[in-house]
Amino acid sequence: MPTRLRKIQSEWLDSLIFDKSSASATRLAYDSDIRCFLEFYASYTGEDATFEKIIKIEPKDWRAWSSSQRNAGLCSRTISRRFAALKSFFKFLEQNDYIKDHLIFSSKTPKAGKTLPRPATYDEIMLLMDNCFQLPGTPWIHKRDQALIFLIYSVGLRINEALSINCKDIEQTEFLTICGKGMKTRQVPLMPGTMRIINDYKNICPWLSHSQYFDKKSFAIPLFLGEKGKRLVAQVFEARVRALRKILNLPDSFTPHALRHSCATHLMASSEDIRGIQELLGHASLSTTQIYTDINSEQLRTTICRAHPRAKKD
Repeated sequence: MPTRLRKIQSEWLDSLIFDKSSASATRLAYDSDIRCFLEFYASYTGEDATFEKIIKIEPKDWRAWSSSQRNAGLCSRTISRRFAALKSFFKFLEQNDYIKDHLIFSSKTPKAGKTLPRPATYDEIMLLMDNCFQLPGTPWIHKRDQALIFLIYSVGLRINEALSINCKDIEQTEFLTICGKGMKTRQVPLMPGTMRIINDYKNICPWLSHSQYFDKKSFAIPLFLGEKGKRLVAQVFEARVRALRKILNLPDSFTPHALRHSCATHLMASSEDIRGIQELLGHASLSTTQIYTDINSEQLRTTICRAHPRAKKD
């Protein structure tokens, strides 16, 4: 990639974090999206993707790019996100006086297809918790996995939100303050059952039960720790859930994020308090939470078809 384009792209990616308060995962995804487009452009035009050429792209170039994405078998949601990344990049260029009134701003973003989350059942979640001991690791690691699974499910946390919790955050409080996407904070309840499972883990964790650890470290002691006493990273926990679901023959859709979907789906089925669920999950838009009403509608349809086979025909 030419030096000037690389430098400006780096500035834009940094602005996502420091100016827009975007998650690091968003930065990584957008970086990948831009690189994919630049690779396409170089292949499509037979020329290097320089900054001077990129800012002169035309609608026909966008259409060719969009067609190439569909021909590659990518879903509408992925194409829509990549287009959003490109618009964000060009918006940055406009704000910093590199361009003005670019044609991309009049281009319509491809519509993302509507896909429903695939929640796990309560029995599947309990099965996962009860069999954490089947994975490699000492008893405290098994207890840690159980506590993390139940915490995410009980209040619908994102995996990174759960892993960012420190010990002091759960001391002598009935509510936990979570810093979510866009640095927005919300409070979620800490139920007695959840705290009991967390305390079972803390009481046998060698790092958290050792008083010297508290004396020598800073006050921001992570709640969920890896084998060496450092904050657990999402990739490690995701890999453990992936390994355990294979042992238990659970569907591939059973991921840590599916626990968040399960929380919302089960709450919607029992209470239908969509505003309360929106606040619990930290959704900025109510339309995002309304997805879970669609899940329940689809589940109802499936139940009716199973109970009344003729419903499929009539």
